[in-house]
Amino acid sequence: MTGSQTMNYETRGILETEPLSAEELNALLAKAKQGDLAARDRVVQANLRLVASVTKRFLSFGYEFDDLFQIGCFGLLKAIERFELERGLMFSTYAVPLIIGEIRSFIRDDGPVKISRSIRERYLKVEAIRRKYVNEYGEEPSLAELAELTGISAEELVVILDASAAPVSLDETIYEGEGRSITRQEVIPSPESNLDQLTDKLTLEKAITALPERERQILLLRYIQKWSQAQIAERFGISQVHVSRLLRKALKQAQEALES
Repeated sequence: MTGSQTMNYETRGILETEPLSAEELNALLAKAKQGDLAARDRVVQANLRLVASVTKRFLSFGYEFDDLFQIGCFGLLKAIERFELERGLMFSTYAVPLIIGEIRSFIRDDGPVKISRSIRERYLKVEAIRRKYVNEYGEEPSLAELAELTGISAEELVVILDASAAPVSLDETIYEGEGRSITRQEVIPSPESNLDQLTDKLTLEKAITALPERERQILLLRYIQKWSQAQIAERFGISQVHVSRLLRKALKQAQEALES
């Protein structure tokens, strides 16, 4: 990372950085892969808004914005280094999970002393809501449901649970059956979309063709038109919990359609 990238975020005019077109970005990424440092730095500058947006998700943990922002920039550099143009993904879709992962690892590795009080308070809130859900529905809420019920992002929930008195590992198996197992890491939603694996529209269309009409509409409203679960619930006259369950069911069916 160049020296200029360690300067204060607010004083460097990041928000005034001119965005790149898709063609310009891809051309610079190709040059960066070949070792062109100027091209790499231009890609970094053009994506600092993205790092800033992700960083804001973690400010409630008590860290300075600039500290987390710099950690996020390391994730951005990893994304530039590893990005494969031939896969046809949007760069931002690829970069966001790496930026999140870098910040999340920093918070978890920094030690419990700094964040113990904040974590403890939020863990107690999460645990109370989780118990209420189990008592009402007779089953554990998914990470997405818990995030919606608590108003805490999925990223923060994972950190809270990992650092709490009842820690939860990202590698912990939370579902096993039908010949496969699912870890907690696999169900963490991406800030971009829960459909990152269905990256192009042709694949998406193929995946949802076989879905029932209601599930297909709900999937499109949630991930294409970016409706909230509350808006979808109101549209169909059902609860948000029901919407969440239908989304999980539809995503599973779509994934099975892709694998068939």
